[in-house]
Amino acid sequence: DSYVSHLYSTVVLLQGTSTPSVHAHAGRTQVCPVDVFVFASFWGGFATLPQNSTTTKTQLTKALCIMVNLVRSEESRLANEEFARSQKRLATEMIVAWYSSAISLERGASLLWDQLVKDWELTKDISDLPDQIEPSIAGTFMLLGGLAVENLLKANCIKLSGAWKENGQFSFQTHDFIALANRTGIEFSIQEGELLERLEHFVVFAGRYPAPTTHRKLTLKQMSDGSSTTMSHVKGDDFKRWQELVNKLKGPIE
Repeated sequence: DSYVSHLYSTVVLLQGTSTPSVHAHAGRTQVCPVDVFVFASFWGGFATLPQNSTTTKTQLTKALCIMVNLVRSEESRLANEEFARSQKRLATEMIVAWYSSAISLERGASLLWDQLVKDWELTKDISDLPDQIEPSIAGTFMLLGGLAVENLLKANCIKLSGAWKENGQFSFQTHDFIALANRTGIEFSIQEGELLERLEHFVVFAGRYPAPTTHRKLTLKQMSDGSSTTMSHVKGDDFKRWQELVNKLKGPIE
């Protein structure tokens, strides 16, 4: 920071002079008149060129050109960072941005489900299996479906309580679907809660990786229908239940 502020202080001094401040010609450097001195930073400390003086082109002149270019480069970098920061903040606060991401993911998941049903039809008769069975896209459907739901959950949370904490951090930096659901102000059934848990499971690992970061994610869970199962399964009625959940989450923000 001190280096950058030093660069900016140099620019201020140069901008107070005639333009351009330094003319290079015939192997010599002509310094235009200034009120007092032109200061140029270089790697040996400070150097000054008195008013109306001329000097041979030395490391000082080269350093001056380098410093001006560095300042311009630094100004560009800082402006670019500030622009990116403002765009991130704007997109994070906009409920419509979360909604837009959700419906794109919803469309992708729906297309995958259509293909998944076709795949199941081809393999349901084990006596007449095709020569080559395509890789399953069931987990990929749950991944995209889960990401759509996550975007809608966060959109509802932002609508209810805003996007930011007092310290400026995003309030909903989590993949915990149940925690997010509890902050939407929407009531969910036990079955919807179980679907949320399974969707989270696929978003966090099962739709992306062969193994979780901890074995506990592979333990059996008691479901409301009395069965015990892992979270990594996909059922035939998942699409219908997922669509109902998506529509329920869309309602408050449409």
